[in-house]
Amino acid sequence: MNRVLVTGGAGFIGSHVCKELFNAGYVPVVVDNLSTGHKHNVKWGELYVLDLRNFEELINELNDYEFVGVIHLAASAYIEESQKLPLKYFDNNLMSTINILKLIEHLKVKTLVFSSSCAIYGNGNGEAFKENSPQTPINNYGLSKKICEEIILSTVKSSNFHSIILRYFNASGSSIDGDIREEHQPETHVIPKLISSALNKKEFELYGDTYETNDGSPVRDFVHVTDLAKAHVLALDLLLTQPQTLALNLGSGKGISLFELIDSLKKFGLEPKVQISTRRLGDPANLVSDISLAKKVLKWEPTNSSIENILNSVISSNLETYKQ
Repeated sequence: MNRVLVTGGAGFIGSHVCKELFNAGYVPVVVDNLSTGHKHNVKWGELYVLDLRNFEELINELNDYEFVGVIHLAASAYIEESQKLPLKYFDNNLMSTINILKLIEHLKVKTLVFSSSCAIYGNGNGEAFKENSPQTPINNYGLSKKICEEIILSTVKSSNFHSIILRYFNASGSSIDGDIREEHQPETHVIPKLISSALNKKEFELYGDTYETNDGSPVRDFVHVTDLAKAHVLALDLLLTQPQTLALNLGSGKGISLFELIDSLKKFGLEPKVQISTRRLGDPANLVSDISLAKKVLKWEPTNSSIENILNSVISSNLETYKQ
């Protein structure tokens, strides 16, 4: 069987990855501690509720499996929290990655797809980030991902496996058929927060309007979660047929400011009231991807990632879930 170990497979992105893996003929095996994921999201394979920081537990449960690959998504991933709790992020993100690498070596797995982040780049100069852009993270989450990438690349040099590192920009949207949506507790992603604010007639807190952008609000690159998930399958396919190690950006390739995003919601009859508050430490001004390398290497296109498609997928899934 084409089993693939998926860490964090009960989460928002991970569950979409499992769905696409299953549709492509793979058999996902999920490891998730359910700290932010949901058991009901695991619909396409087995679930092991494990802490990746406990290597002995991983060995005990997974020792008899043969995996064609590992997709490592599990991580603490909230920028604001990472600034307040740096040791939590370094402990969880680094130790889980180290243990996955030890497991890969123990089970003799040849392929790793690693979930990284655009947060490794930092502020930049306002231009779209390329994979070789300087890496100067301005928050502890981004720093933890940068260190994880370095650990992986160092390990690859002395081991018998290859890795494709995928640097996500802003994952967003709901599944095209509506069977998976965002369920963060508390919700931290801007699109569901804006929708919830509009529906419940509560103020949306925008952290600063003095960024170095055209309208003063931060500019982000939103990529539909289904497009992200498909890229993982393409990366795994590539590793299995043409082993190599490289990093790839995954985004829409287009930036939109938060003020522009709010205007886009008005086309759907939603008008959140905005309260401007203090700019948060660790929030960059511009995060926009250059995805030309991912298009070339993976033959991948973010076909669902226009802001209209993303908003429509969320709004048409089940607006009642955003009402309080």
